[in-house]
Amino acid sequence: MRRWLPPQIVLAIATLFGALTVGRRWSGAEATHQGRSSAHLTGHFLTSLRCASRAKVVRAMQVSGRTSYDGGLSFMSSYGSGYGARSGTVIFHFDMTGRVSSIHAVVVRSLGPNIQFIWNAKLGGCSDFPGSKQRCKAS
Repeated sequence: MRRWLPPQIVLAIATLFGALTVGRRWSGAEATHQGRSSAHLTGHFLTSLRCASRAKVVRAMQVSGRTSYDGGLSFMSSYGSGYGARSGTVIFHFDMTGRVSSIHAVVVRSLGPNIQFIWNAKLGGCSDFPGSKQRCKAS
C-alpha cells in the first residue's frame, strides 16, 4: 500500500526549505548527494513529466534525487536571483511499470504566495501556476 504525503506537509517542507534557500545555487557533491537541482519548476516543466520514466525525471532534474521509503524520488530546486528567485520541493511517485503516477510540488517565490502543483494519474490534479484552469488554492 502506498502512502502519500498530504499536500499540507509538502507545503510546510517547501516553505521551510524555501525560506532557507531562495536564490541559493547548489554545486558539485552537495547537489548530487542531496537531490538538489537548479531545474526551473514551472507548470509546463512539471506537466511534461506526467507519466515519464524514472530515467527521464532524473535527466530533467539534472541530479539523481533522494529515494523515499516507497520508491519515490524527491528533489529540492533553487533557481533565479533577486526578486525572481524561487525554491521548491517536488516528489515523484512511480507505478509498477516505472512511470510517474503522481507529482507533488511546492514552489516558494521571493515575492508572492507559494505555488502548488499536484497531479495524480488516476485522480487528476491542480496547479496554482499562471494560466492553470484547476487551481489548488481558492483565489
